Amino acid sequence: MVMVWLWYGYGMVMVWLWYGYGMVMVWLWYGYGMVMVWLWYGYGMVMVWLWYGYGMVMVWLWYGYGMVMVWLWYGYGMVMVWLWYGYGMVMVWLWYGYGMVMVWLWYGYGMVMVWLCGDNHIKEERPSTVRHKEEGNKEGKSGRYLRLKQ
Repeated sequence: MVMVWLWYGYGMVMVWLWYGYGMVMVWLWYGYGMVMVWLWYGYGMVMVWLWYGYGMVMVWLWYGYGMVMVWLWYGYGMVMVWLWYGYGMVMVWLWYGYGMVMVWLWYGYGMVMVWLCGDNHIKEERPSTVRHKEEGNKEGKSGRYLRLKQ
């Protein structure tokens, strides 16, 4: 089955295709600059969503058990990537405007999460250092350190 839908006044094109188990759907708006592509090939699904007016790109991919989702906003400088490969999951979230990077990784049963904030690098003092400063030691060194120094 092939279905094609065309509007020339508003600049929209929609194409719907079924080939056996592989389905392809393409949706295009030229007036607002949006493109949506939806693809199913057997068990592997691909969906691509593009907005050129607002600068957004979203890509969704399923290949067997490995899923990949990519979300991009160029206007606000945000990138989100979501990856599943077998049991290992990787999610990367990037904001360039606010300087935030979040990386989330699952490999088998071991999970690693790294959170980096580019603008908010606040160095916290250790509780022991704060306590020593309150006791009157200006450098915040422990009594044992001062005894060894003498």
